Amino acid sequence: MDLVETLHNSDISLTDVLAGLEYVMDYRIKGGKMLNLDLDLMRRLLTGLLQNMTHRTGNLLSKSFTPEAHLSFVLFGDFLQEVIEFREAVNSTATSDLQFALKLHKRVGVSKQQDEVVANIISLILKHCPLIQDWKELVKASEEDTIEDLIKDFPDCFKTPAMDTDKVPFPPQGTHLLIKLQLFILIKIQNNVQPCFHLVLNQDWIQAWLKN
Repeated sequence: MDLVETLHNSDISLTDVLAGLEYVMDYRIKGGKMLNLDLDLMRRLLTGLLQNMTHRTGNLLSKSFTPEAHLSFVLFGDFLQEVIEFREAVNSTATSDLQFALKLHKRVGVSKQQDEVVANIISLILKHCPLIQDWKELVKASEEDTIEDLIKDFPDCFKTPAMDTDKVPFPPQGTHLLIKLQLFILIKIQNNVQPCFHLVLNQDWIQAWLKN
């Protein structure tokens, strides 16, 4: 199937791009389906997710993360858990840059479900990022009490067994290209350059495309 035939002349939103990445994660990567992806691709993905997870809306007294920022944060955790090269990209990122983008203390207290997501991601960072020895490196001193209480509330998040990496399956046909296309559009949005095409992101289409 010619990829050009799958594109249409309309703009694409960040929401659609992230939804496409979420679909690839849920149906093509999660559960050990694919432990390896291109390292350069994962570096670009990490850059995009870190940039977008910081976005908040509201006034000076009351700001909340946008849905896109929350999904970027969740995808960061998913890729960290599932993809070896994404872990390499995270490990080569300055801890100060991670701290700035993650903004862990600001994500706590919205809901119990979101608190658990934050706890899980802290656990994943400690498990897969050996250069970070203590969760306190991810927050400022004034924010430590908030995260310490969070960890006490979700002790099971820090008892998750390490992922089995003995078997490395070959990436399903088309997955690299699909992620590259998502990242291309994501980069265009970050640079305030609206793409002149729109990727159809319904699940039936993606499944059909991946088979060709």
